[in-house]
Amino acid sequence: MQSLGNGKYTANLDPALLSDTSLISITTPLDPFQFQQLIVVPDTFSFDFEQLPNNQVFSSTNVVNVRWTASDFENVAGGYFIVTEPSSSLNSAVGSFNLFSGTQGTIPLDAFRDSQGNYKTGTYNVWVVSRIEQPIASPYIPFTIPDGVFIENIDRVGVTGQFGAIYISPRKTITAVAGS
Repeated sequence: MQSLGNGKYTANLDPALLSDTSLISITTPLDPFQFQQLIVVPDTFSFDFEQLPNNQVFSSTNVVNVRWTASDFENVAGGYFIVTEPSSSLNSAVGSFNLFSGTQGTIPLDAFRDSQGNYKTGTYNVWVVSRIEQPIASPYIPFTIPDGVFIENIDRVGVTGQFGAIYISPRKTITAVAGS
């Protein structure tokens, strides 16, 4: 596991090593600390955009509807989130991060605006992510999970924090055109 500092650790596990339900066990040779947690891994799925032309170009004054196939959560509470971020650091749009429980959602208009409310023409990366429990932000994921979205769900002697799993869909891109 890689240290993120301040007592935080994260692991990017090879899906081929996991089953639908896996027992994760953490031990350290430095002291008698041990931790075990049963984790369900969300299944793969796919997503697409509704009512966008094949070139995926649209007016930034329109919302973008997204629909995806269901992921298998093995009877454990799970959900989804949609992440939208500008694909270029030169684009000052704020992007969006929105939680959903079903198999459809909407990218809000604000995702294509800067902090002053101006629509920004550009290409945007979009991911739909299935989640179990309370995942943490990690340098290994290609987008930002805002602070405070997911809360601690582990409270045991010697260990507190968050534990969860995510499946990140392959990224798709869309192009917003201001004023079209």
